[in-house]
Amino acid sequence: MIKSRYLVVIVAVAIGAAATWSLYAQKEQTEGDEPYTPTKLEWLALLLNVEQEANGEIQIVFRPHPEKKNTIEAQVVHSPQADESLVKAHVTIAKRSVTRIGQQFGWDWVPVEVQVAELIPALMQ
Repeated sequence: MIKSRYLVVIVAVAIGAAATWSLYAQKEQTEGDEPYTPTKLEWLALLLNVEQEANGEIQIVFRPHPEKKNTIEAQVVHSPQADESLVKAHVTIAKRSVTRIGQQFGWDWVPVEVQVAELIPALMQ
């Protein structure tokens, strides 16, 4: 009797798995469904961007450097009214953030390059 219960459970699980696979296989695949594995730099940039607090006058945006391998680019973008000392403080924050998050994962090989840019007032609205 115990063996027949196991058999019923196994058959039920197999039918459920087959039904699930059938529904998934029928689903129309789109570009957004394609598997993608981000690089370590892409993960690092994502984590750095997520932890940034919104500030109306100064923002830091992180991305893998477009030309330098294994480098994070931090763009400190500020309004024309931003205090210069706060902009410099954000440059330091950007560098320390890359070092801190990188070290959490054992990625002490990640250099950071910081670019500072003033926002054009028309784009701020």
